[in-house]
Amino acid sequence: MNKKMIITGGCRFIGTNIANYYRQLGYDILNIDINSPKNGDHQNFLKIDLCQYKELEQAILNFGPAIVIHLGARTDLDSNLSDYNSNIDGVKNLIKVLAQLPDLERVIFTSSMLVCKPGHIPQNFEDYQPSTVYGESKV
Repeated sequence: MNKKMIITGGCRFIGTNIANYYRQLGYDILNIDINSPKNGDHQNFLKIDLCQYKELEQAILNFGPAIVIHLGARTDLDSNLSDYNSNIDGVKNLIKVLAQLPDLERVIFTSSMLVCKPGHIPQNFEDYQPSTVYGESKV
């Protein structure tokens, strides 16, 4: 198998483990992150900010993935909504680039439970009740 996969925000714990797992299955992985890999694994790594549209577009279109797993996000809780550009504009950029891929099969967007206030059970896919600015940015 030589399927191509991009993982955004793949330099942390979850992304590193996903990349390692799929590499063992024979996938060709490209990790796009604003941070360098913590484990020193720079194999197929590009340091790109999701808010830098042209760099993001060039990298994704050149690689031509069939699958994208989006993990990239600013996750702290102590900022203003305008500080979470990667969660808002970065995702818009990613969607705009991915729409150009003719052979894209699947995209997985991740988030956290903070798109809903603690204890809230969503009734549908658009039932959000964030209680933090971070949660608002992920909505």
